[in-house]
Amino acid sequence: MNEPDREALGEDLPGIWHSPSTTAAERKGILRLIVCEVVLDQKRFQGQVWFKILWQTGATSEHSLQRRVHTYGDYADLERLRRRVIELNAASKMDKEIAATLNTEGFVAARGCAFKGENVWLLRTRWDIPTVKINGTSANPDRWPDGTYSVQGATAALGVTPQTVFDYLARGWIEGRQLTKGQPWQIGLSTTASRHCGHESNARDDQRRRHHDNFGDPTYADAILDRLVHIAHRIDLTGESLRRKQPQKA
Repeated sequence: MNEPDREALGEDLPGIWHSPSTTAAERKGILRLIVCEVVLDQKRFQGQVWFKILWQTGATSEHSLQRRVHTYGDYADLERLRRRVIELNAASKMDKEIAATLNTEGFVAARGCAFKGENVWLLRTRWDIPTVKINGTSANPDRWPDGTYSVQGATAALGVTPQTVFDYLARGWIEGRQLTKGQPWQIGLSTTASRHCGHESNARDDQRRRHHDNFGDPTYADAILDRLVHIAHRIDLTGESLRRKQPQKA
């Protein structure tokens, strides 16, 4: 590189470096021109790479970057991460929600990737941070202390499948709530709702029994019906059934 080129480089180094026309080989040449020596140290700071640059002008500058580590024991700024997980957990955030918040705030997992729910679960377990689920790590009971039902409890009370309970919730036939996404359902079963859902369940059971007889195999019949009902749309019709009318003679 001749003297005029060096002067042009000194006047607009960022522009030349980021220019689309500058090749990787040219950037490497620029570094060799302006950098005299680089000293690295991976043990000076936990979870970070410290490096010092000796520039051709004789000036020096020190920097550090967070590096990938195999365990959280070597993680950079581990205490700040622990405090943040505790704060988000205290705000009733589920593990996936905590992971999303950590990613938004610029935290990265030990191996340099984005946080996932399982990473947060691992950290909570290591730091003895309890889950925010209303039943902790125990299985959902049939009924909660306030008298509402879990999905399993509603399934047993109505005599339907769990998927049917979710269908009833989506249609508004029964009322339920979650403290936050990922928390267990707390379902209230009023007498009217139970009677309505029970009538619907009995009608479905009668239909299933008829289909069992038609197909000759209950397993095949249930598998076929599940695939049809899963994508079906309910249409309520009123009036007399046209199938019951006698066909008119031509």
